[in-house]
Amino acid sequence: MGKLRKKRYKDFKLNLTDYDYALPRELIAQNPLKDRSAARLLIVDRSLQSISHRTIGDLPLILESRDVLVTNDTKVVKARLVGKRTDTGGRWEGLFLESHADGGWLLMSKTRGKIEPGESIRLSSGVATRNLSATVNISLMFQEKLAGGIWRVVPNCKVHWT
Repeated sequence: MGKLRKKRYKDFKLNLTDYDYALPRELIAQNPLKDRSAARLLIVDRSLQSISHRTIGDLPLILESRDVLVTNDTKVVKARLVGKRTDTGGRWEGLFLESHADGGWLLMSKTRGKIEPGESIRLSSGVATRNLSATVNISLMFQEKLAGGIWRVVPNCKVHWT
């Protein structure tokens, strides 16, 4: 059982490096268990400052009448982007966060070196062009760096019909 460090929400800052860690593929669930109640559950007990491991089937034994259980039924969207820096040819990775009505995107960016406003990234192929005789090229123009490694970018899409 590990010790927990209390952190207040107002002190929380989102940094891309907080999500950069090695996780062995064999530890990532690829499919749900046949017996869903056997799925693993991480228990954080703040009063004891401890962490323990149980199963979903143990929830009736764990929850108390004053507890609130929040479920997440959202679907995971494949939002990982891979490309090359136009100026240097260096590898670039990003995580799409959201789009805005003006056509701009927010994304987290990871690359060696420092990206500057005005720099451009050319996304690797992989854009769905099913049943089309076309090549799609997408580039991202970095406009403004926000807190926590988040960037405001403008996508540029060019379609070349063949």
